Amino acid sequence: IADGVYTMSLYAKDKAGLEGNAKVKLVVDNTLPEVAITLPIDGSYVTRATDIKGTLSDTNPDKGLLELAEGGCATATKWALFKTITTSVRDGILDSWKLLPADGEYCLRLSATDKSGNKSEAKVGFKIDTHPPTVPLLTGKTENKTSNSLSWTKSPEADVAGYNLYRDGLKLNSAMITD
Repeated sequence: IADGVYTMSLYAKDKAGLEGNAKVKLVVDNTLPEVAITLPIDGSYVTRATDIKGTLSDTNPDKGLLELAEGGCATATKWALFKTITTSVRDGILDSWKLLPADGEYCLRLSATDKSGNKSEAKVGFKIDTHPPTVPLLTGKTENKTSNSLSWTKSPEADVAGYNLYRDGLKLNSAMITD
């Protein structure tokens, strides 16, 4: 039977020709709820308070849960309830982050259950990083009045993408310096 709402009727007829009936509405729902998290993007960095966007949609919705866990999605086990969602949202704001948790790796899970017991979930992993890297120690010297040399200590943070070099506010390199 295709998904939908059906009215089932049962008629009883006695030997005198009199009839009585009973009716019941049945909901047939074999379709999973649609869930997706579109922001934050899987593998991205979150650096400031932001909206959490996505989709939680079903024709027979019961409830949805937005949950957060520390660590990567493959190993996340301790989920904290972020928000209960009771209405459908399509490509919209599921919630807004006002205050971020501590810097680190996190997994966000959106799960939905409909009134027929069908369940779906989506997860995205991301890193919260609200602190800039340690300022490198930059030194320079002029040799023989014609040659300049610069050196710096690398930042100890593992997530430094590279360095840009400026002279009087003008960027000198076209690509990030990674050594």
